[in-house]
Amino acid sequence: MALRRSDKKTTGDTIADDWDRQDKRFRKKVAIQQFMSHNAAIFSALARSGQGVDGALDGDVLKKPVTQAHALSREVAALVAGKNVGEVTAADAKPFRSAAADIIAEAYFRGREIDIKSAARNIADVAALVDDTWDHDLYKDDNVRPRTSVRMTAAAVAGGLSETVAVYDFRVGREEVLERLMRTVIETAVSSAIAMMPEDANEGELSNLTQTLARTMTGVMKSCYERKARTVVASLEHMSEERKRDWFSRNDPISELTEEFSSWASCMCGFAIAASSEIAKPSRESTKGNNFTSQK
Repeated sequence: MALRRSDKKTTGDTIADDWDRQDKRFRKKVAIQQFMSHNAAIFSALARSGQGVDGALDGDVLKKPVTQAHALSREVAALVAGKNVGEVTAADAKPFRSAAADIIAEAYFRGREIDIKSAARNIADVAALVDDTWDHDLYKDDNVRPRTSVRMTAAAVAGGLSETVAVYDFRVGREEVLERLMRTVIETAVSSAIAMMPEDANEGELSNLTQTLARTMTGVMKSCYERKARTVVASLEHMSEERKRDWFSRNDPISELTEEFSSWASCMCGFAIAASSEIAKPSRESTKGNNFTSQK
């Protein structure tokens, strides 16, 4: 799976033009990563509930939980920072967006309405207990090479899916099922990263984005897998062994669930690209001279 579009090099560009392209690529990559990381739980919950992609795009099915998660993260940030909600910046809310999405996603899946104010107080109380020395990227200073990074991503995907596959394997065999799921997630993440980034994105930028996409897409794959497993088990429950074997000879539930996964992955990427155009807008202060560190 090649992470590099081409080896063509540009010539004659000024240093300023080169920095400007690098800055735009970096902002786009980080914006996509932020959207995927902060909203993955919501997409996973929709897939787990059996909600179709087309249905999720209609009305407030997707808009409502995403908006609620955004509001919850801002409420938490206001409590932690001692600000009014209207004064909360994107940077203030960022540390709480994933937790907010997790809570909203679980409420959606359970069919419960969430009390934003109460949930915010609960998260803020827990956040106050956390030692800030834990907030450290273990790999930030390790100079991890892009190819090594992708292998680490593949290992993380395997770990995330292996427990799910161990419960039920559609009579295919755990190793084969896991291999098919891993290949689908990694290949989708790689192709999506290439499609989402500008033509001049380098291998390091693409592999870094691939890590985020693979991690978030793993959750969606697990949701699709678990829902399909429950459906198949329920439909075969009262069949004789002979009829079960006949059913499996005529059906391929793994292909069906990977197709559903692909639809959700495309939906997530589409929303991420749309959101990134707003998230990636430069602030008034120039970031020239800043280090372009990984955002995962």
